[in-house]
Amino acid sequence: MVNKSMSDALAEVEQFEQHSLDVEKQQLLQEKKRALLSDKVTAFIKQGPREITAQQPDTRERDNYLRPVQAQLNIRVPAEVVNRLKRAAVENKISRLGPPTVQQIVIHAVEEELKRLGF
Repeated sequence: MVNKSMSDALAEVEQFEQHSLDVEKQQLLQEKKRALLSDKVTAFIKQGPREITAQQPDTRERDNYLRPVQAQLNIRVPAEVVNRLKRAAVENKISRLGPPTVQQIVIHAVEEELKRLGF
């Protein structure tokens, strides 16, 4: 008799544990459903990526510096200038203002100087 009641108790514990796991799985599933039904996800599903990109910072000014490379120019400049260019590129990339690469900074600076000189 003792063995039967012990096995019954073990069966009850296993059922309780299984029920607890089922409840946890259902709670996790409900959390996932709530996340999928958020306003942002719903807007993305209905309208496509336009809703998401509209919330991102305006990058049109930065994109003006992105031009296809048509010629290569190799020059030597002082190490201090190179270090300042690298620092400016990193700071621009972090702040998302101005040209984000050394190449784009040089292109912009050379274009401005040529305009200033009348070329």
